[in-house]
Amino acid sequence: MDRTWAATLDDLVRRALSQPPPDALITACLEQAQLCDRRDDESVATVFDRMLRLAEHLWITSGPDVAERPLIAAMNVALGSYEVMGTPTCVIGFSKALQRRGLTNYSLTLLDHAVRLDVSPAGGDVPAPLAELQNHRGELLRQLGLYDRAEAAFGAALTALNGDSSETERARGTVLNNLGLLHYRRGDLAQAKHCLVQSLDIADRVGAEPLSIAITLDNLGAVEASLAAAAGPLWQSDEYINGVVDQHLRQAEEYLARARAMFEDALPEAAEDYVLSLITSADVAKQRGDAGDLDALSRRAWELSQQPQVSAATAHDARALRGEVLFGQGGPPRTVELLLPWFEELLTTTPPHERPLRGLTTLLRAAAAIGDSPLASRVGNAIAATDDELLERRIAGASETDARKMFTEYARRTELILGHCLPAGPTDVAPPWLYTLLLNRKGVLAERQGTMWLRVRLAGGAGRENLDQLRHWRSEVARLDLDGSGEATIAAARRRQDEAVRRLGEAEAQIYRELGQEWLARVSLADVQACLEPDTTLLDFTAVRLPDGSRRYVVFLVRALGAPRFRDLGAADDIDQGLTHLTSTFARPPARDEDRADWLAIIREIAPSVFEPGDVIDDHVIVAPTGLWGMAPVCLLPDAHGTPLVEDHRVTLVPSARWLATRATSAAIPSQTPGRPLVIGDPDFDLQFTEQVSFFLSLRFPRLEHAGAEAADVGARLGVPPAVRGDATRARLLGAQRPRILHIATHGVFLDAIGSLAEQSEPQAFTMRTVAGAVVTTDEDPLGWSYAGSEEPKDAPARHRSRVRWLQVIGPAGQLSRSGVLLSGFNAWLAGVDTSADVGIGLVSAGEFALLDLSSTEMVVLSACETGVGAVDYADGSLLGLRTAALAAGAACCVSTLWKVGDASTAALMSAFYRELAAGLAPGAALRAAQKALRDSHPDPYYWAGWVVEGAGY
Repeated sequence: MDRTWAATLDDLVRRALSQPPPDALITACLEQAQLCDRRDDESVATVFDRMLRLAEHLWITSGPDVAERPLIAAMNVALGSYEVMGTPTCVIGFSKALQRRGLTNYSLTLLDHAVRLDVSPAGGDVPAPLAELQNHRGELLRQLGLYDRAEAAFGAALTALNGDSSETERARGTVLNNLGLLHYRRGDLAQAKHCLVQSLDIADRVGAEPLSIAITLDNLGAVEASLAAAAGPLWQSDEYINGVVDQHLRQAEEYLARARAMFEDALPEAAEDYVLSLITSADVAKQRGDAGDLDALSRRAWELSQQPQVSAATAHDARALRGEVLFGQGGPPRTVELLLPWFEELLTTTPPHERPLRGLTTLLRAAAAIGDSPLASRVGNAIAATDDELLERRIAGASETDARKMFTEYARRTELILGHCLPAGPTDVAPPWLYTLLLNRKGVLAERQGTMWLRVRLAGGAGRENLDQLRHWRSEVARLDLDGSGEATIAAARRRQDEAVRRLGEAEAQIYRELGQEWLARVSLADVQACLEPDTTLLDFTAVRLPDGSRRYVVFLVRALGAPRFRDLGAADDIDQGLTHLTSTFARPPARDEDRADWLAIIREIAPSVFEPGDVIDDHVIVAPTGLWGMAPVCLLPDAHGTPLVEDHRVTLVPSARWLATRATSAAIPSQTPGRPLVIGDPDFDLQFTEQVSFFLSLRFPRLEHAGAEAADVGARLGVPPAVRGDATRARLLGAQRPRILHIATHGVFLDAIGSLAEQSEPQAFTMRTVAGAVVTTDEDPLGWSYAGSEEPKDAPARHRSRVRWLQVIGPAGQLSRSGVLLSGFNAWLAGVDTSADVGIGLVSAGEFALLDLSSTEMVVLSACETGVGAVDYADGSLLGLRTAALAAGAACCVSTLWKVGDASTAALMSAFYRELAAGLAPGAALRAAQKALRDSHPDPYYWAGWVVEGAGY
């Protein structure tokens, strides 16, 4: 074969590599590359090698735009080879080469072009080339975290595999295995298991290679181990175990033991997969609490990881596992001895986004345990740097649900870093880098949602169309989450709702990808301090994990000048109990025979202590809560003298400390003129449904006696007619366009039946069979047990019973569906009456509220029960409820309630609040004045302490 063209290409590339090449020389290289024989694999490989070398040189000497030219030339050669040969070998080979060099976007572009070509198979008993391409493309998309696109690629691969030959069946099994891994990464463990069992069935049927079967068995073991972890701890007490967890662990051990035996037989070729299986098996032993097995498995994994067939990444995981075991055996010095040399090498040879975090967190714990604070700080900084890069790479195009799942691990590591790197002692100056770390973790998910919506609104065009899709699916998720009727079982209703959540996630991910901007702005201590007035103290609460394993609360005290200080407040569980006690005590009206006259003494006895005697507290206190701190009446917290803060201080909340800085930045974006105020109140919950309903209602929300007068009073003060009774509908609220002030006077609800006993105890059917030498257990659809009947209720009484049972006993699954405001027609919908499109379900959930256009709204007032309550987002410590939804929608501040407030006292407080606003006070000061005025006639905190201002209300 004539290789003259290759010699000429070598000469041209050699000349180009010796200098910053002129454009003519680059062009000559590219033209020569096109002369290769696309039917000859060796010639195509020569082009790949030379073009990659040239691209790497040009990237350094001339920049990425010029370097792209040889990459595109090589991609065209790969595509040409695919067209003439009918096999995707060259395309996939070049795609992998690009990926190894970190050129992932080019790798994906090559695959995207290849799957669009109409290429016939080369002939013979081979699967369709499109299936192989889509399978490889799906794997790449999965690694990038683009799960929706990866699932579509795997689906296209399965569709292309429409033959029944043994080779086609093997290919189908491979795709199903990869699809199972995708569902595993997404956290859909039931679907992951389903796909992997299908893959195993095929492998057993067509006689696949033992190594292939072992890999699928190992993946199944990992899924079962995750199912066990999701079902809770194994031991429920000293005598009783969790049967569900035990079953999953037994299944995992069955799969993994079989896989390890097959890997052992295939050594040394299977060394890589064997080590990974040993690591998974060790995690199962850890869940079992079997120290002996854990030690043996980790030791074997560490020994095998030294073999040349094992990749560096897998060897790192084995080392990290062994370090964890040594640390658990009480050997922090041995752990440091094992991991420190690796850590030093890692800092100099591996970029942050490629560092294995498992070993780093173990070294951090060991360094703190032996008292090596400088090493702990170095390791903590390295973990933070890695997380910074990974966050931006992984979450940029993820849906809200996927982002929350991803972020949970980052939040746990942040707690670990803070707890291991803060100075020892109950109070001290906080190292600046540690507080900066907190600023760029806590509250970022809520900020990401809000700022992104604002940018989409300003973008117009396709952005607005996508936002409409987002609103549609958010409403659909809320509707399905509040109504399980029409399905035979709870599980079936959940699956229907899960599908809507998936479609919602696709819409969210599409918007984030189209924005194409950094997902998170970096915030510094100086940025936050610039937003604080001289008379202001910021209390920034967070949880930390100490070296002894305990979880505690810490508060950072930040002022406009000087370094922030921190204070250890105590064990998180104890403080959570105190916060719950404080809230529950005053969240109910005092009984007639109850003596709560000395409520100050009660507060001093049960409220957690934040301040110490001698502390100087500024006039204005801003609280950035976390967890249950966000649902506690912080105005009642005692100051340094034991007096509730509300007595001498203005207290306002912010979603997070970084919100102060990001809000200041977004305020600089030109916004549209705010619209007229909107007042909605006193909804007609029944809408005359009594004319259509002749049966007894087991649940019905009564009209609020004073809500109409409140709406009229507020409307008069703001100069607008209120929307009341039949006009106070879902459509009226969802159609709000940047009102200057939005005031809603109605019932608020927080549904907390999630995780009910009815759902947990729903019977499940399963089958057991032997596949590939292992006993496989697969879940079937639930048995015929039903909470609402086997089909959608046909008449209103049946629909009413179904909906009431769902809301009171079962509850919504989505966190943003659990909080809502009731509007006109809710009782009618609940009674099973057909409602108009404007009325709908008569409720707006927090998820829908977050998509209102409040970008120029100065204040939202949620004058209803429990509008400040929400589900705790343990990923970043924030609340997922109506008040945070209002800020996410763009409002500057939100006034809301922490418990079921009285109708008459609410009307009185609101009248005083707007009177103080008219006098020129900011919302925070106006609310405090209104609370103190109401206290004169209603002394007990139940009547006035449950109101909070969050946001820029000072």
